[in-house]
Amino acid sequence: MLRAFLVAAAAAIGLAACESRTSWVKESADAGQLRYDQQECSRAASDYGFVDRGDYGAGRTGTGSTSMTSGEYRRCMESRGWRRERTP
Repeated sequence: MLRAFLVAAAAAIGLAACESRTSWVKESADAGQLRYDQQECSRAASDYGFVDRGDYGAGRTGTGSTSMTSGEYRRCMESRGWRRERTP
């Protein structure tokens, strides 16, 4: 029993250590442009949830569809020239 627990714990720690993150990348854009576009796309995504679901703050408060608003956010960022890249 203890051995199984230790193996599971080691596997979880190993996976967490290997976890890669993603970040938004755009050629010749600075951190200020990234922040601005993120704010605008967050607003657009939450507005999209409001229009589609009829409840303010969809996706942020748990009352709306997170996948719907996150998809809208991603499409907005991509339409502004950003792309996701995995970083180790």
